[in-house]
Amino acid sequence: QIKVEKTKQPHINRVELSKFLSQLTSIYHCLDIEVLQLSIPLLKPYKTFQKLPILYSIHTHNQRLSKSEHTDNLFTTQSDFRYEFACELIEKLTPSNKIVVFDSTLEKQILTELSGLYPKLSSKLTAIKDAFLDLAPLFVNQHIILPGMNGKASLKAVLPCIKSSLSYKSLSVQSGFDVVKTYKHIAYNSNQDTTEISKKLRQYCALDTHALIEIIDYLKTL
Repeated sequence: QIKVEKTKQPHINRVELSKFLSQLTSIYHCLDIEVLQLSIPLLKPYKTFQKLPILYSIHTHNQRLSKSEHTDNLFTTQSDFRYEFACELIEKLTPSNKIVVFDSTLEKQILTELSGLYPKLSSKLTAIKDAFLDLAPLFVNQHIILPGMNGKASLKAVLPCIKSSLSYKSLSVQSGFDVVKTYKHIAYNSNQDTTEISKKLRQYCALDTHALIEIIDYLKTL
């Protein structure tokens, strides 16, 4: 890390980098899920601080054409929308394509819980989970160290090192904590116009998945 910061030259474990890139399919998805955790659960079946998936973002990237398509959804109804959430993931994600995530812990947990909740969807949700390709270990395990990471390995630490024009600092929602805080304005103020709040939440989640494509495109040049 010290050498990288002094020389401004990245450290690259080419074996691990090649291993990751070789697993990418010609078309791949980038997935991010945001969750809500409250001391007083929003839905009756939920327990204190249980994770409720409220928002997803999916960028689907065609490497051959260098084109991406984006889709997302924010769930704001007061009824239990978890089945709809699961069905939309199944509809929009093709398990024959790799599904890139940054630290798959949360996404795997959510899909596992949804599989247990809806057994008829279990096989399809499991197939999605099995298609995950986690980008985080390249940075967490220091196979790739970039100038400016300064010992950090989060998505927010990596992205500015690759593309300074993309930054979370310009967003009003900048973290999972901000997601929960912002979402409360929707959950507890039914008479409020939620258009602008929804836009801010979706922008944050969309940047997470767009960032994955930018990072992968950069890694392919190393």
